[in-house]
Amino acid sequence: MTAGFASLGTFLLTKAISISPLSSVIPFLSFLPFFTVIFGSLILKENLSQIQFSGLILLVLASFIINYQGKKVNSILGLFKTLYQDLTHEKGCVLVIITSLLWAFAIPFDKLAMQATNPISHALYHALLCGTIFSIARFFSKTCPWGDTKFFAVELQGTYWFLLLGIINASFAMVLQFMAYQISYIGLVEAGKRAVSLVSNLFIGALIFKEPVNKFKFLGTLLILIATILILN
Repeated sequence: MTAGFASLGTFLLTKAISISPLSSVIPFLSFLPFFTVIFGSLILKENLSQIQFSGLILLVLASFIINYQGKKVNSILGLFKTLYQDLTHEKGCVLVIITSLLWAFAIPFDKLAMQATNPISHALYHALLCGTIFSIARFFSKTCPWGDTKFFAVELQGTYWFLLLGIINASFAMVLQFMAYQISYIGLVEAGKRAVSLVSNLFIGALIFKEPVNKFKFLGTLLILIATILILN
């Protein structure tokens, strides 16, 4: 079941990217930790404290600030105005919110599955089932309501080693993720993943790609630090 929700969410994300600007849709993935906390509370009875929940909200805000800094947003009010415009004019943004909901709904059941198996076995099963679903979808893509085969097509020429490296990296990350689910609340794990991802992207961008650190990136990083302290409280 979890692989099915994960695959459907990935299909919707791919569709969202194909119909809307990447800079508009990706920030809405920030809702994933928020939805995960909700489903974790409803399904697993994992309830965060008010301080931890405040940190989570702050983390979502920081993510939007960092991701929208390249869209000529000059203030926090301008940020919310841009969010509203994207949400009402870009269909891809709605699809990404649905993607976040689907992925978040699957996560509690991944943790429940850990009671009957182990992270490595579950990660292998998850990867094989997702691969099977994608293969079937690719095979029937000519009649898929989303459109032609370009929706599922991936140009692999000259990228096999990168693809293999990506698969190995994703598999290793999935095992670590499932191990984390066993020892902590799923909402905290997803919030931590989001925080590490945002900060890592900023450092890589600044150190490797020489991207400037402007006031939005600085403010976003500061908010992430504060959010992380609150979440780990």
